[in-house]
Amino acid sequence: MAATNPVTGLLNQIEEDENAPLFNLRRLPMDKVFEAAPEFSSLIGVWDGKRRGGEALPDWSRFDFVDFRGWHSDIVISCFPDAEPDPLFRISGENFNGLVNSNIAGARFSTYWPRLFGIQFRDHFQTIRDTGNIGLVEGRLAAQSRGFLTVQVIELPCRDGGDGVGRLIHGIRVS
Repeated sequence: MAATNPVTGLLNQIEEDENAPLFNLRRLPMDKVFEAAPEFSSLIGVWDGKRRGGEALPDWSRFDFVDFRGWHSDIVISCFPDAEPDPLFRISGENFNGLVNSNIAGARFSTYWPRLFGIQFRDHFQTIRDTGNIGLVEGRLAAQSRGFLTVQVIELPCRDGGDGVGRLIHGIRVS
């Protein structure tokens, strides 16, 4: 990361725990997700309600801020601006910002978790992009001084004006 990047100062606030265990990562078709992630049922329902005419994925343009009522603090919105399966965080909810002690908007996933990106998440995000399946992530937060927290994240793929996955809606639960 170049020193001129505005995110650089934020990186000092969260450091990946190099000894953190790997996450349990799954990619699920729509017909399996409600059973696998009932705590996200209202968010899944919003996402599902934006699909039209049997399409596999909704287009991001169909969503409005009010659609996420009750979830605003617990979502992160990311996009894939290029061929790299490394999402760029666009919007980061207040609860997630507090969890990682930083506003991650404007940074890529690999900026904060380079080890896990290389070991697990590059393939995970690429598979979501290739299949359009919904991601489900569970495990300990891989951040120094925060590893006692367990996170569960659902990743709902959306088109962004094209045919393939262009954005993700990440819903986050912490325990």
